Amino acid sequence: MRFLRRKAESRSLPRPENELPILGAYQTSTVTPSQALSIADVWAAVRVLADAASSLPLHVYRKADAGRERVTSGFLVDLLEAPGPGTTQADLISTLMSHLTVYGNGYLAKYRQAGEIVQIGTIHPDRIRPELQGGQLRFRYSPTTGGNQLLTTSDVVHIKGLSVDGLTGLSAVSQAARVLGLSDELVKHAVAFFEQGKGRPIGVLKLDPGASDDDRKRTIESLRAENKPHQNLVIVGDAEYEPVESKLDDSQFVEQRRLAAQEVARVFRLPPHMLGAPTGDSLTYATVEQESIDFVRYSLTPWLRRIELSISGDTDPTFQRQYVRFSVDGLLRADALSRAQVYEKALDPVTGYMTREEVRELEDLTPETPTTATTNGAGNSNNVEAMIANANN
Repeated sequence: MRFLRRKAESRSLPRPENELPILGAYQTSTVTPSQALSIADVWAAVRVLADAASSLPLHVYRKADAGRERVTSGFLVDLLEAPGPGTTQADLISTLMSHLTVYGNGYLAKYRQAGEIVQIGTIHPDRIRPELQGGQLRFRYSPTTGGNQLLTTSDVVHIKGLSVDGLTGLSAVSQAARVLGLSDELVKHAVAFFEQGKGRPIGVLKLDPGASDDDRKRTIESLRAENKPHQNLVIVGDAEYEPVESKLDDSQFVEQRRLAAQEVARVFRLPPHMLGAPTGDSLTYATVEQESIDFVRYSLTPWLRRIELSISGDTDPTFQRQYVRFSVDGLLRADALSRAQVYEKALDPVTGYMTREEVRELEDLTPETPTTATTNGAGNSNNVEAMIANANN
């Protein structure tokens, strides 16, 4: 007995104008590092990290026999405070962090005069590539003027992110191109829908079958005279109105946008609320404070540590056992009452571990003179709250 098979039928239906994009429809080449900052969620994530890092002071320290001591003047201090013409330390760190978060690599160029470093600046990661030649690290640089130059560690400081070969950092944008492509395509889809929606009806108005052509034309012209997008469509039929629903009017599109923002936050290891994305839980003061602490510890500090080690490990600007460290105390700074309680215990005559001078330095106060010490009650730990209040004022 033979089973007859119907020949497969081939049909092609047009894609609905308001159909939501599918994640699997994107290729990994959808979003490149050079295009990433045009995506709002990526821009927000990179700006959070860059602004946070650039707001932190970068101090120079010298290793001492007993601990360390702060270096407040000298070649390296001056170089970091004024890296180049029209460039501040905040500008340098902000640009460096944006390169690291987007490209996975950051490069600092050392500009010399008479053999001495006089300026430092960033090099765009697209124009330089690290190489190993004969066991030595080299950098192949392509300047804007054309040609290639082979640079050494005497010319460049390389800071890299997560790496699988120990030579070049991985780009978060390239590794998560599909996820970032979803966020980009959702925005493009919404923009295209509203830009191309001028000829799309928002409803159908059915006139009485006995209506004349002149009546229909007058009705259409009166509606078109308003010149509004998503106009009504007039046809012959029963006198009734039927709205044309759009998928962008329901919650699916909104949920897709929220999911895309959460995915971008996951890629850059940021708390979702910093990108304006929902967290799924109600935010309280305690949860926001803890997430802020986690942001400093797990999102920002790994990048800061890589920058510190790369600059400190360079033999040109660091001399006399010097190294650099970011001060994150400002981001972890508690409220005035909490700080006063901590300082009160730290200044305890028996179990304390700090002096009033150290407390005043942490609060960015001027050194205490004998007159102010007598007025403020030097040695009295109960007067710490007044000291903090003066600092806040």
